[in-house]
Amino acid sequence: MELTYEDVKEGSGITPLVKNPGYVQLVKWANAQGNLGETHYDRDYAKASGLEDVILQGPLLGSFLGQAVEEWAGYVGRIRRYTWRNQNMAYPGDTLTVTGTVAKKWMQDGEGLVECAVELRSQRDDVIVAGTCAISLPLKTPDRSSA
Repeated sequence: MELTYEDVKEGSGITPLVKNPGYVQLVKWANAQGNLGETHYDRDYAKASGLEDVILQGPLLGSFLGQAVEEWAGYVGRIRRYTWRNQNMAYPGDTLTVTGTVAKKWMQDGEGLVECAVELRSQRDDVIVAGTCAISLPLKTPDRSSA
């Protein structure tokens, strides 16, 4: 069943997303993004810099928030904006879980928009990143008022 704007209630949760990024994903992301900072791939350098291990890139962590909202929506909506703030480090091998809540919903220019407050936590229960994601969802009955 396709998720629609009318199906969503403020305060309801989104489906959690669990991620287990490893070294290979980290290196592939670094290469694709062009972020070849040594703290993301060189263990010796990372440890000499005072880190436990190499660290996951902030944009990779942020992408998990968008993925969680897209999967919850069933890939029928379009993300209109999302923001996040890095709050803690995450390392390869961490179990990371994205959770979220529908913070608000509104109509704008004939579109049903939903904003979710989302956060990514580690198995240590640290908030790694937190942010918001606004997505447009299909309407059960198209809004013809803006036509």
